[in-house]
Amino acid sequence: MSDRRSLIRNKINLKDYLKELSALVGYPVSGTELGDIESGIDIRSRYRKYTGKPKRVSDTLFLALKTPRFAAFVDDLRQANPSPVYIVTAGTMDCGTFLVPSLGAIKWDFDFWINSAGILVFLSSDLEDSLLLDFSISDASEHILKIETQGDHWGRIAY
Repeated sequence: MSDRRSLIRNKINLKDYLKELSALVGYPVSGTELGDIESGIDIRSRYRKYTGKPKRVSDTLFLALKTPRFAAFVDDLRQANPSPVYIVTAGTMDCGTFLVPSLGAIKWDFDFWINSAGILVFLSSDLEDSLLLDFSISDASEHILKIETQGDHWGRIAY
């Protein structure tokens, strides 16, 4: 992608991306806290090589994010791989990476409409594990959540 096109996409998407990240961590995130765009591209290409790693998939209601069961699940993931975590959304490729100390730093009470893609990915900084949340609306108008863990540690833990 050309540098000019990349700058334009960054300018267009940065405000929404920072708002999304702020909702996920519970404090205002600024552009100075973001890593560079090239790191995001590298992380995405390395993440795509996860095929073959252990994987678990569960479907539930979106409201499950706010339950003690989900909190315990996240704690199990954090204990299995306590590495810092990249939050990856559509904005990451345009605006830069964002790293938090662990999955414990995420505020799981975010709104269903946090982004238009309906997908959030959390990657351990060692790139060994991932947690994908894919939210959608069912035919019965229910807010549905697909939870997918993958990797040598997280891929063995089911919701």
